[in-house]
Amino acid sequence: MAYAQWLTIQIQNLLKKNDIRVQHAVLEWGKFYKTSKDVEVTTSQIEAVVIAPGSSESVSACGRSDASSGTTGQFDIYEGAAKICTVKWDCPWGSKTNSFNIESYNIITSPYLVSVGNWNRDSGAIGTVPIVISQK
Repeated sequence: MAYAQWLTIQIQNLLKKNDIRVQHAVLEWGKFYKTSKDVEVTTSQIEAVVIAPGSSESVSACGRSDASSGTTGQFDIYEGAAKICTVKWDCPWGSKTNSFNIESYNIITSPYLVSVGNWNRDSGAIGTVPIVISQK
């Protein structure tokens, strides 16, 4: 079952005054869900995620039940019109390695600090991945 391939990305907003939001959500494989893997949510629902300063929200994805595929996708994080980064993952079914990357982000030139916590690189679920967004 592909439900074994899943991830929950916990995004924490440590900016002092502005909301951050999820935009341009794309799934190549799998589905987004909110609290139960049996309750699929749309990309527009994911793109409606707004995270107030000092709070956090989660974005979750998994493979489809009874399908031999995991989850592969991405989304952008924005503050207003400013793109902070792209979050990209690949949690394939039947593979020995997972990938999770922050792209379109330059730690030297960006006014933001994007910190990513631990996640499972081996086969199976990527698991819960904490991301903290703060101002430099």
